Amino acid sequence: MTPTVRPGKTAACYSDPCAVMFAMPPGKGSYRVRANNQVVGTYPAGQVANLGNCFRENSPFTFTIDGMDAKPAIFYIQGNF
Repeated sequence: MTPTVRPGKTAACYSDPCAVMFAMPPGKGSYRVRANNQVVGTYPAGQVANLGNCFRENSPFTFTIDGMDAKPAIFYIQGNF
Protein backbone atom coordinates (compact mmCIF):
# COMPACT_ATOMS: atom_id res chain seq x y z
CA MET A 1 0.00 0.00 0.00
CA THR A 2 1.34 3.42 -0.96
CA PRO A 3 -0.02 6.16 1.32
CA THR A 4 -1.23 9.44 -0.13
CA VAL A 5 -0.83 12.60 1.92
CA ARG A 6 -2.15 16.10 1.26
CA PRO A 7 -1.86 19.44 3.03
CA GLY A 8 -3.14 19.07 6.59
CA LYS A 9 -3.26 15.26 6.53
CA THR A 10 -1.16 12.89 8.63
CA ALA A 11 -0.37 9.37 7.41
CA ALA A 12 1.83 6.44 8.37
CA CYS A 13 3.53 3.59 6.58
CA TYR A 14 4.78 0.28 7.96
CA SER A 15 7.51 -0.62 5.46
CA ASP A 16 11.03 0.74 5.06
CA PRO A 17 11.55 2.30 2.61
CA CYS A 18 8.03 3.46 1.86
CA ALA A 19 6.86 5.19 -1.31
CA VAL A 20 4.66 8.23 -0.72
CA MET A 21 2.19 10.02 -2.97
CA PHE A 22 1.15 13.65 -2.50
CA ALA A 23 -2.25 14.98 -3.60
CA MET A 24 -1.48 18.44 -4.95
CA PRO A 25 -4.06 21.15 -4.20
CA PRO A 26 -6.18 22.47 -7.05
CA GLY A 27 -5.04 25.52 -8.94
CA LYS A 28 -3.16 26.51 -12.05
CA GLY A 29 0.43 25.79 -12.88
CA SER A 30 2.61 23.84 -10.51
CA TYR A 31 3.83 23.90 -6.92
CA ARG A 32 7.21 23.18 -5.35
CA VAL A 33 7.04 20.55 -2.60
CA ARG A 34 9.50 20.28 0.28
CA ALA A 35 10.13 17.42 2.71
CA ASN A 36 11.74 18.50 5.98
CA ASN A 37 12.58 21.82 4.29
CA GLN A 38 14.44 20.15 1.39
CA VAL A 39 13.05 20.55 -2.15
CA VAL A 40 11.57 17.28 -3.42
CA GLY A 41 10.33 18.60 -6.76
CA THR A 42 7.77 20.68 -8.64
CA TYR A 43 4.44 19.06 -9.51
CA PRO A 44 1.28 20.11 -11.38
CA ALA A 45 -1.67 21.48 -9.41
CA GLY A 46 -4.60 19.11 -8.92
CA GLN A 47 -2.58 15.95 -9.64
CA VAL A 48 -1.26 13.18 -7.42
CA ALA A 49 2.54 13.29 -7.39
CA ASN A 50 4.87 10.38 -6.65
CA LEU A 51 7.42 11.80 -4.20
CA GLY A 52 9.51 8.64 -4.20
CA ASN A 53 10.76 6.55 -1.32
CA CYS A 54 11.07 7.75 2.25
CA PHE A 55 13.25 6.01 4.81
CA ARG A 56 12.51 5.33 8.48
CA GLU A 57 15.75 6.97 9.68
CA ASN A 58 14.45 10.34 8.44
CA SER A 59 10.92 9.96 9.85
CA PRO A 60 8.78 11.91 10.49
CA PHE A 61 8.54 13.87 7.25
CA THR A 62 6.92 17.29 7.09
CA PHE A 63 5.72 18.07 3.56
CA THR A 64 5.03 21.71 2.69
CA ILE A 65 4.26 23.64 -0.48
CA ASP A 66 6.25 26.79 -1.23
CA GLY A 67 4.17 29.96 -1.25
CA MET A 68 1.02 28.29 0.05
CA ASP A 69 -0.50 29.03 3.43
CA ALA A 70 -1.64 25.47 4.08
CA LYS A 71 -1.05 23.14 6.99
CA PRO A 72 1.83 20.72 6.38
CA ALA A 73 1.31 17.04 5.69
CA ILE A 74 3.03 14.83 8.24
CA PHE A 75 4.23 11.35 7.27
CA TYR A 76 5.58 8.71 9.67
CA ILE A 77 7.33 5.42 8.97
CA GLN A 78 6.62 3.09 11.86
CA GLY A 79 6.61 -0.55 12.82
CA ASN A 80 8.85 -3.43 13.68
CA PHE A 81 11.37 -4.09 10.95
